[in-house]
Amino acid sequence: MIKFKLLIVLLLFAFKANHAMELITTFYPESSSERLGEYYHCLSKNLAHPLILNIHILYENQPKKLDPIFSHPKIKIIPINTRPSFAQIFKYANQFLVGKKTILANTDIFFDNSLFKLNYFPMANKFMCLTRYNLPTYTGKWNRHIESHDSWIFQAPINISIPDEIKLGTHGCDLILQRIACTTPGLEVSNPSLDIKSYHAHANDERNYSSSHRQDLDKYPRIKLPFSNLQLPNLSWGLVQSSAKIMLYAGNMQDAHPSYGKFACISLDKNNATHLLYDARHRIPLADNCVDVYQSEDVFEHIGYHYLDKIVNEIYRVLKPGGFCRISLPDYRCDILYDRSLKDEHGKILFDPQGGGKYVNGKVIDGGHLWFPKFELVRKSLEKTLFYTNGKVEFLHYYDTMGRSITKPIDYSVCHVKRTPDHDARVQNPYRAMSLVVDLFKS
Repeated sequence: MIKFKLLIVLLLFAFKANHAMELITTFYPESSSERLGEYYHCLSKNLAHPLILNIHILYENQPKKLDPIFSHPKIKIIPINTRPSFAQIFKYANQFLVGKKTILANTDIFFDNSLFKLNYFPMANKFMCLTRYNLPTYTGKWNRHIESHDSWIFQAPINISIPDEIKLGTHGCDLILQRIACTTPGLEVSNPSLDIKSYHAHANDERNYSSSHRQDLDKYPRIKLPFSNLQLPNLSWGLVQSSAKIMLYAGNMQDAHPSYGKFACISLDKNNATHLLYDARHRIPLADNCVDVYQSEDVFEHIGYHYLDKIVNEIYRVLKPGGFCRISLPDYRCDILYDRSLKDEHGKILFDPQGGGKYVNGKVIDGGHLWFPKFELVRKSLEKTLFYTNGKVEFLHYYDTMGRSITKPIDYSVCHVKRTPDHDARVQNPYRAMSLVVDLFKS
């Protein structure tokens, strides 16, 4: 039985690793300190990107002494003697990155969080040619002198037969690669630059093609590849399980804040490109230790209080070691929430009319708030969970039992929270808690 469980863990790890997002790029000695600074800037931003798991650097004429940035654990250096050809790069990807979503990008390109749109997107037999998003000279006309694909995204293995003499980074190589990709049988080529953004390190980039490259461009006449939107599929648990980074959000997403775009939302009534049908009271159909981040924002008060510890323990199960969960709930010691609620003669809250649902015959129905969170209620439930015994529980915003507002600093970089004094004007003067916000960390 132990051997069988170990085999399952190893298979799940291999399955997950095969869907990682890898970046292949180049580096070479540069005499211009300004240009070298651009390379380091792009490299540091890509290293910090949460979706780029590894960076494979084809280092041309690698010096004996390297900058400390190259000792980063995400980086793998492949020494080379000359500028790499696309044929070499595809051969490397097909040999070492089989099954993985792969980005090929010039040294001076970096990515933002729009890359998360590909996190749950199947990439088999697809080839994306990204136009640089911040091309200042682009006028809306298809002019090959200013249009440029400096990054490409695909899933290895990929079968593109491109001549060895076409090198990465040489003028016109992008249009040649695009032409060959478009005429490769079974390969779907697109330019989803309205959705996926790649940024160039410097602004001005007028191109002057040499006569030899003009001949190459004439040999491979350009196929118009307009900007396009991604046709995102409906989410499934299979797509989520196979993604490079799993981030779950409990509830329907109704906000356009950039941080929310990273999440797969779990919903009682929606199934589309961003939402999965799921009842939070049930087992999450994912393997143990696979979720990076889980966020619940104003959801669990709509589910009976007696379910809370069971739901949180299920979140613990699927979280990776080192992963975290952020839960935010309306704190009914906040004056705004308390004052708007229906109460009995003793001041006990019976119903929050702004929380949804109806109050009929002494009961909340049709999806309203079934209980009214306060610090001691939430703490009592969380004390029954594995986060207390094998993790860490940190209350950030809440009212204590004396009614005092506690507002510790919140890191919103991964999980935005709408109803805090940092984002909701109703509780900014005086600055006070509105939501009970707690972070749970799995050891």
